[in-house]
Amino acid sequence: MAPRMASVVAVASLLAGASVARADGPLLPPLTQPSLLKDSAAQGTTDDPWTTRRNSVVASGATGGPLGYGGLSYEYAPWRYFVLGGGAGFQPGGGTAAFTWRLRLPLTRFLAVGMGAPLSTGPYQWVGSTPTAEGLAHITRTWSWATWVHIEPSLELRAQNGLVVRVYGGRSFVLDPSDGLCTSDVSGACPSHGGETSWYGGIAAGLAF
Repeated sequence: MAPRMASVVAVASLLAGASVARADGPLLPPLTQPSLLKDSAAQGTTDDPWTTRRNSVVASGATGGPLGYGGLSYEYAPWRYFVLGGGAGFQPGGGTAAFTWRLRLPLTRFLAVGMGAPLSTGPYQWVGSTPTAEGLAHITRTWSWATWVHIEPSLELRAQNGLVVRVYGGRSFVLDPSDGLCTSDVSGACPSHGGETSWYGGIAAGLAF
């Protein structure tokens, strides 16, 4: 009986020692470096306002351009480097509707530059003057419906709370210049190319969400 009891005690001691060793060892494998890098990258994406806030609603005021003298637009960024939008405003001659798109390059978390080529359409009227042999001619050109393309660089500021401010400007080109009806108080002043191109600048402010 004594040898058998000694064997049982020895086996129990070995099992107890193994249990203690397992208890002292790590319960979970240590985090590997790739896991840490992945978590860091995910955290950076979460904090990036250009990625997390894809939608924005902005009001604008300008001297011309896609939304004319002023308007309201909605924008969506399927990618932090690309923005689509649509809106409505008013210009000389009536209302205007615009489809906007631009490439956007974030320089920091709060500053980006952009370049776009928005399209807009609506009734339009241009009033100007030009010197002629008979004197200064006052000219009016009227489009019952005009279509424009705009070349538009911009600078965009975005706060962490979603406030958006964008300063923009550019050059507008009417795509159907021959449709503009020309009238003047001086004979010989028509036809005219007045109103077919124009410079503009503006500012837009709103909220990204």
